[in-house]
Amino acid sequence: MRIGTFDLDQFYPETHLQTVTAATLLTVPALATGSFVAGVSALGLAWVARQSITAWKRDNCLLGSDLDAEDTREHAAVNTNNDVTARLRKATGNQDLTAIESRSAQYRLLSVANDDPAQIAKVLPRIASVLGVAPDALGWIPTAGRDLSIILAPLERAEWLPVPFNESALTQGKLIGYVGRDVLGNHVTYSRQDAPHMLISGTTRSGKTEAIRADLQSMRLSGLRPEIHIIDAKGTLCREQCATFTTDMGEGLATLQAIVERARERIREIVATGCDNWFQYRAKCPDVCPAPIMVYVDEYPQLRKQDKEAVETVVGELTRVHAASGVFVTLGIQKPKADTLPTEIRDMFDIRLAMRVPDSKASMVAIDEPGAEGLPGAGAFMFRNGGDSVVRGRGALIEGADKASGAEPASTA
Repeated sequence: MRIGTFDLDQFYPETHLQTVTAATLLTVPALATGSFVAGVSALGLAWVARQSITAWKRDNCLLGSDLDAEDTREHAAVNTNNDVTARLRKATGNQDLTAIESRSAQYRLLSVANDDPAQIAKVLPRIASVLGVAPDALGWIPTAGRDLSIILAPLERAEWLPVPFNESALTQGKLIGYVGRDVLGNHVTYSRQDAPHMLISGTTRSGKTEAIRADLQSMRLSGLRPEIHIIDAKGTLCREQCATFTTDMGEGLATLQAIVERARERIREIVATGCDNWFQYRAKCPDVCPAPIMVYVDEYPQLRKQDKEAVETVVGELTRVHAASGVFVTLGIQKPKADTLPTEIRDMFDIRLAMRVPDSKASMVAIDEPGAEGLPGAGAFMFRNGGDSVVRGRGALIEGADKASGAEPASTA
């Protein structure tokens, strides 16, 4: 069975030129004499010549080679993991199974075409022994496409590939956040219009701060010139361009309270135009619509210690009501706990990004399921958008990016 895609590189431009020339030389005189049969025959000969010359240049053979598709059987053989293939066939009794290996940023990916994922799932512990990894470290995607399953074997940390921030995944004029890539190498993004608020959890060196930076960069590159406010107890985001920045939690609370007052004024203006929210207002009145307000609070428990009741009141109002005013909140937290993030607050954050957290209880608070406690750090994440399934991957790394692009002038509160 051929598996392949159209590949123009295999047509050799110089060969194409030769065969077109041959067709012209052979066909025009024949048709000029009125001999239709001779003309058709000449075209046929030119086509055969093109087939033969191209095949000879590409494969060192003259006949029997398809030109309309790239034959990947030889390529696949190079990437076949023979040890895993042999174990799969022996363990399942299915001699048609073949494991094709590729890589993503964190995993060896072993793709297996099959119509019965359950038979493979049963023998995964035996596959783990071939790969030299613990059975519980082996990942498994039973349905990665039509009749396709993927086994994921984690790479050693030294072999991990960086995930560069990819601006091409964003859309001008929209508040799209770039998170990174999933285990298969696909872009992971989200929209603030669909899910306005974000919770990012992760311990020291898990990649939480870099995730916040990636989101800041995403918002700046929206083309909407967001007004950014950062409240950061540790000061790790102090170099970010923003409208206000503070490490003082008293000032941080005052900043949030001032934003609430502005948001109340905004919503009155929005409703007066017959719109329900900031996105509708921007579509209807783009010339007068104010910029989106992006609020980033890293080390949220430190802010909450300032005045628990006041902080929860202001954060609650911003997240419950004022996404409609164009205010979007992102909280960063190292050790998520139910008493620090009560359900009524937590439920307002549809976008959940969990890096490594201390334990399974923290994982449940962070992303509503266990597993984040076992993440290896260095940007490894579990991501959930609303009620969608959890996606695993690695966060984007901003290196040499112009973080000031499109931002409001920096100041320190």
